[in-house]
Formats: sequence, C-alpha cells, structure tokens
Amino acid sequence: MLSSYFENDIIVSKLIRLRCRLADKRADIMQQEDFVSFDKLERRQSEFTVDEAFIYSLFPPRKEWCHIGKKNRLNKDSVYRNTFKLTATYNKEKGKLNHPDWYKRLMKYVVEIRSLALNPIQKIPSPIVSVLFKKIDPKGIVECRPICKFKLKWKICLSLYNGIITRLLDEYFLPCSYAFRPPKNGDRYMFQHMNSICQIVDYRKKHIDRILFVAECDMQKFYDTINHSVIKDRFLMLMTKVREDGKISMSEYRIIKAWMFSYIGCFDFRKDVFLLNRKQDSHVWNKIKKKYPGYPVVIKWVTELEKRKNAKCGVPQGGALSGVIANIVMHYVDQHVVRSIGNSNVQYLRFCDDMVLIGTSESQVAKTLNSYNEAIRMAKLYPHKSEVIKYEDYKDFWNGKSRGPYKWGAPEKEVHPWITFVGFDINWKGQLRIRHKSYEKQLDKQHQIVWELLNYYKKHDANYSSNTIYSSIENRLIGMSVGRVNLWNYKTCPNIHSWASAYKILDKNPWSEKQLKGLDRHKMLELRKASHFLDHMNTPQKTKSTSDDINSRNKALFYMGKPFSYYGQLFKDF
Repeated sequence: MLSSYFENDIIVSKLIRLRCRLADKRADIMQQEDFVSFDKLERRQSEFTVDEAFIYSLFPPRKEWCHIGKKNRLNKDSVYRNTFKLTATYNKEKGKLNHPDWYKRLMKYVVEIRSLALNPIQKIPSPIVSVLFKKIDPKGIVECRPICKFKLKWKICLSLYNGIITRLLDEYFLPCSYAFRPPKNGDRYMFQHMNSICQIVDYRKKHIDRILFVAECDMQKFYDTINHSVIKDRFLMLMTKVREDGKISMSEYRIIKAWMFSYIGCFDFRKDVFLLNRKQDSHVWNKIKKKYPGYPVVIKWVTELEKRKNAKCGVPQGGALSGVIANIVMHYVDQHVVRSIGNSNVQYLRFCDDMVLIGTSESQVAKTLNSYNEAIRMAKLYPHKSEVIKYEDYKDFWNGKSRGPYKWGAPEKEVHPWITFVGFDINWKGQLRIRHKSYEKQLDKQHQIVWELLNYYKKHDANYSSNTIYSSIENRLIGMSVGRVNLWNYKTCPNIHSWASAYKILDKNPWSEKQLKGLDRHKMLELRKASHFLDHMNTPQKTKSTSDDINSRNKALFYMGKPFSYYGQLFKDF
C-alpha cells in the first residue's frame, strides 16, 4: 500500500507542480525586472537558487512543452495551464523508446526520491531558518517570525508523507476541525475556513431572535510551543487505531513512524530559532536589518518556556507535516470538548489553533470553555489569557485574543452585535463582513503592488513608457484582487488565486458593501498616486503592446466598472 504512494507518476506530478509554481513566481519577478534598467553587475531577484536551477534541469524548456488547446485553457490559471502542458509533455515522452537527457535526469531523480522515502532509517537534516517581518512593537523593537525551508528532496518526501498521513487519519478527526483537511463531497467550498463560517451563519439564523453566548480562544506561538513528547504520544495512539483497523501493515507503520519521529526531532525551537536572538550578527537578520537599520530585532516566545531549558518544543513553520501535526495534537482536545458538550446546544468550531464556542446558555458555554482550557493544559499548550471585556471601549474587544463568554445579539447595552472568526465578522443577523485586520492587510497589499515597482525608479531608469508601466501596475492590481478578469468572462470568472476567492461567501449588506467600495476607492487612489509619480519621470516611448497608447492612462484613471472591481466580482450573483 505504502509503495503505491511513491510511484513514478506521483513523484513526477509533485515535481511538475513545483516547476510550474516556480515558473509563475519567477514570471512576476522577471516582469518587474524587465521594466527596470539595472546595472550589469547588480544582483537581481530573478537569479536561480541551486534547487531552482536543478528543478529546471529536470524538464525541457517551455518552447518544447505540449500545447493544450483553447478549450483546456478556458477559465484556468497559469499554474494549472502550465501543469497541464508539462504533464502532457511527460506522458508523451514516457511512451517512447529513446529519451532525451532531461527525461533521463528526471527518472534518475525519481528513483532517488523513491529510495529515500521508503528508507525508515533516514535522519532528516534541520531546516534552513529565515525570518519575516511581523510588526514593530511600542518599544521600537522589530518582531519577526521564523519560516523554515527544507532541501528539495526532503521537501518532496515530506510532502508525500503528509498526503499519506492526512488520508490515513482524516476519518478519525472530528467534523468540528476545519484546517488542513482534504476536501470532501459534502464541503460547500474549497477553502475550509468558509465551511466553518457557513456553519456559524446557519446556527445564528436558527436562533435569529435570541441572544447567544460566545467564547473564543487563541494560542500563544502555537507551532513554536507544541511539545515533542505530546506529538509522539498522540501520533502513536492514532496510528495504533489505523493499524488495528487494517489500513496499513506493521512494516508500513514502522516506516511512517520513523519519518514522523525524524521530522519532529529535526527541529527544536529553542536551539534552532530562539537562540538567534543572541546572534544579532547572523546572516538570518540581514534583510530585516537592511530594511529597518538601527532597530533591535527579536523573535518572541512564551515566557514560561524561555525558562525551561530541557523541554523540546516546536515544529517547523512551513514544513509539510506541521499542519497534520497540529490536527493530531488538537484532536484529543476536540474529543474532550465534544464529550463535555454532550447533548447541549453548543456549537464548537476549531480552525488550527483558533476556537469559537457558541450556545444559548451562558453557563453551558462557560462549562465547555473550562473543559477546553483543561484539555489545552493537558496538551502542554499556552492559550492567551482570557480578557475582561470592557463594554465602554470596543477597540479593546477587537484587539483581544481570548475572551468570553459574552453576549451576541442585536445592539444594546453589554451585547456585542458582531463576532469574528478566520477572517470574517458575523453579526446578529448572520450577515458577513471582512475582518478589520484582513481589510487593512488588503489595503497594504494594494500599496505594496504599486510601489514595489515604482520604488525601483527612484534609483534606476525605466525601460518602457509611462503608459506601459501604468498598465502593468493596473493589471497586477486587478489580478491580485479579483483574478484574470476580462469583459467576456467577468460573470463566470472563478477568481482563482486572488484575494476575492477567499471571500466569495460574502453576502450583500450595508457593511460589506461599504468595505468593498472602500477597497475599490483605495485601489483607484493608489493608481492616481502612481500616475502622478509617472508624470514626473522621464521615460522612453517604448511600449510592450499596441494597447498601451498615449490615452490609455488617462482613460484608466476613471473607475473601470463592475468587471474589474471588488464590488462587482464578489457581488456578481446579486
């Protein structure tokens, strides 16, 4: 059974997806660099890493890929189209007797991956740690978050094992858990967080005229604090059930266990990440310090664990198995909570480490919250402390991580009209709006899209005309926000790989309308600023296409209408 997950075609499909995602990412970078006149000796972002160059060497150049025809291209994103082309190219070559060098290199590497994956005695090397900016705290300290990356062959093996373990354990996980689950036929939406929101909306509408009671809880540094002993114990309990149910043999069990334990053992947050705070001259900090010169930088942890030097904690953020590990650890929390709920009318939903309880009885919600906190302590995790709700200042309410039970209903004294969960706010009528932090992040993303190109022109010359530059920025904004929309497909555009795809369950109400109009307004404001910046630049007359005529920018400064707007795309069915 286990060997069937490591067949040649499955491993090749993983490599093809990596190659096509890399092509998509590099296309964005190279498009930007094409617009800027760089010095010959200046290092560019589009330069290959060792792993990227190797992935490219496993496949033919793009001009040799099979064509897929207009029908197969319709309403498909670039990654899907390229995956389709490259898979067809591989399948075509597979049936031949004499193969080119790229195919021989690919098959040699596939055999190497398969041999590595089925070997239970391999020790996974520690991942490469990098840091990303998180925020600047009130004391002027730059707080960062760690991201881990594995070398290519380990990344592929771990991805394959993630698929195996997820499929084996999924039927044992409870329906109240929504994160990192494979899609099922009963799911309404591809993104699991939207299924959880629909569940809350349905519950709210069933009790439309009642005040409900809500409790929320979030973890401190969840992935960085998961105890290694707890992971191993709970993984073994679940895998014992899998083996007893006859889903895998004893030899397969040993291999899966060896890979999981090796993954857990390859990383220790204290040793691999937290100690970087003492190594301020480490290359890990270079990008952050270059962007924020003179600021102290830090990766924060839970105070209690900082003092306990013997506890091995943490799983790699960005590692393939970390998501299923989160569900393994939290599964026994879910069981404890569901037993506590029994037949009472309490709704319990969990998305990774975010949890919400909703019920008609305050005492029952409080009792269930106590059971949840008890299970969290047993799992050796660290929830944010529950905050006392101050009804005079709603800002404190929205800034809280853990709170409740509190009243949820129509606006009145000491009753909250809105609750928040996984990027959405839900009101007492079951209507939705975008969570404020998510809304602010999208505004920031618009600004970033515009100025990540324009900032180059403060030090470098342009390769194209101002109209061409403007047109590129505008198209990137549209693609990021609502996807590859055209006038002929705007009513049926699926908004794939865009911000809008994560919010397509938004209903039309005064709050969501105001937000989407605000996003459209801010997008046009950023474009006006870009136009003003370009007006003061000396640019050549060279264009990339005939559509970049002299009047295009002046026309585009006006609202482009429903097809390309947040409002039009998210409310196209209303």
